[in-house]
Amino acid sequence: LLACCLSIVVAGGICWSFQRQISRKTVVDRHPVTQVVKVLPDDIKVQDGFVTAVGTDQQSKTRESLAVSVRDPQLLDQFRCLDRPTEWQLTGMIQPVMPATNENEFDLCRYYQQRRVYNQVRLAQPPLVRNVTQRGLCDPCHCRRWRLSNYFNRMPEPLAGYCQQLIIGRNSAANDQLMADVKKLGVIHLFCISGMHVVLLVTILRWLGVYLWLDRELVDGLLILALPFYLIVAGGAPSLIRAVIMAEAGLLQDILKLDRLDSWALSLLVGMAWEPAVLLSLGGQLSYLLSFLLQVMDRQITALRQCLFLSLASLPAILSYVFEFHWLSLVISYPMIPLFSFVLFPLVLVSAGTYWLVPAVGELVNRLLLFFQRLGGLVAQLPGDVVFGKPAFWMATVLFLLTLWCISSYRSARRWLVLSLTYLSCFLVIHLPLTGEVN
Repeated sequence: LLACCLSIVVAGGICWSFQRQISRKTVVDRHPVTQVVKVLPDDIKVQDGFVTAVGTDQQSKTRESLAVSVRDPQLLDQFRCLDRPTEWQLTGMIQPVMPATNENEFDLCRYYQQRRVYNQVRLAQPPLVRNVTQRGLCDPCHCRRWRLSNYFNRMPEPLAGYCQQLIIGRNSAANDQLMADVKKLGVIHLFCISGMHVVLLVTILRWLGVYLWLDRELVDGLLILALPFYLIVAGGAPSLIRAVIMAEAGLLQDILKLDRLDSWALSLLVGMAWEPAVLLSLGGQLSYLLSFLLQVMDRQITALRQCLFLSLASLPAILSYVFEFHWLSLVISYPMIPLFSFVLFPLVLVSAGTYWLVPAVGELVNRLLLFFQRLGGLVAQLPGDVVFGKPAFWMATVLFLLTLWCISSYRSARRWLVLSLTYLSCFLVIHLPLTGEVN
């Protein structure tokens, strides 16, 4: 109880400090500015004649979103080829990131705040760019991430998109349709709780260490040191933060003496210290809530029931962000989890590591991924899509708690009846409101 109370106090202090930081570093209104901003190579995007980036003002140490229109193709190529940290001397208009003006539309302000970006600058003209030396331990990691991104871009689609998303945490336009399908089917939690490639990487490296006759303690020590750097290279997504911290706890098992549930709790505390807004995103919520469920769920239940319970537990959060679900989502996780765990993730990792030497392996895996995407698209088009609507926060909380209540005694038909009636009540409240609306 004492540890729980101390953890709540520490987490509350971190969140309070995060809110203070947002208020202190956000500008009040729009005004002209001249700055020198440090930009890392993996934070630059060039698309359709626009250069966008995220940089740190060297004077105020505030992270800002930068955008400039560039018409010269040669200059665009120069921005694409920036492979090391640079300083941009720029002139433009700075303003706070505007919040969403309509309810339930994409909130750019919230998206950027979760990444510690508080202001945006529209450049009047292309900046003056000069290279700077790499500093600390993070700059080389970001440069390595940029090189890996360029390496993956040489692969065929959708293999390149899978490597970008699963290994270094970068979104790819080629995977937009896939993500739309998995959201529609309600199996997006497979991407959020995965962290499977971290477990797979640790397992492969430990196996290689044994094959090379290295001491297990030495291999584990190297992995403990390397995993935080991989977290930076991979973009620090919420599911990855949890997976890396739990992997670290597993490697330090002999010292920490933590069980799986304690490791999960430690991953949540460290994840909130790393990113206080980690639970304000769908990925963070699904990653931590469903991994918690995996720790406390009865080990005697069948795999089919386990997949069903995971789908039901993820449903309130998915409805809060996607507003719809597919009836097939209740059973499709059963074949999808082993497919992701033992087929797709390992093949993507093998392709990423061997494409430079044996591209034929990558081409074969790419055909398999194309088949998987087409299959996912066909399944998503099957009848059974239900536009549920967005439940209020308290509704989603009640639905999630009732789901846990049902799972804790899953043989009780009365509990499942209560959960079904609650879902029906929420659906009626959303679609038959007591007050008038204009849509």
